[in-house]
Amino acid sequence: YLANLSVLSGEQTKDYLVEAYFDNEILKICRSNQELKLNVRIGETLSLLPFNGNAQGVNTTGLKWNLQDHTLNTNTALGISNIFSSEIATIKITEGVLLVLLQTNFD
Repeated sequence: YLANLSVLSGEQTKDYLVEAYFDNEILKICRSNQELKLNVRIGETLSLLPFNGNAQGVNTTGLKWNLQDHTLNTNTALGISNIFSSEIATIKITEGVLLVLLQTNFD
């Protein structure tokens, strides 16, 4: 699983919008050159996980606990289990790689 994450978030995929679908989760890769705009259901959960180092300049909208120009470190739980407060949410970073894990029911 970690090897797959490393490939999906690696240099060879930097120009693509990367998504992976699992049973009840969607994984999206957020990079400094790609703002994510998500159409979601209010109340669903997401987690923001820095990968291969810190994610800097993290800005979010549409979440219960939004971040503004924040640095997410690999050794903190700050980005875990946030909740969508709007049907449209955005995630943008200025540096690094951020794994965005959406928990959904796929109805």
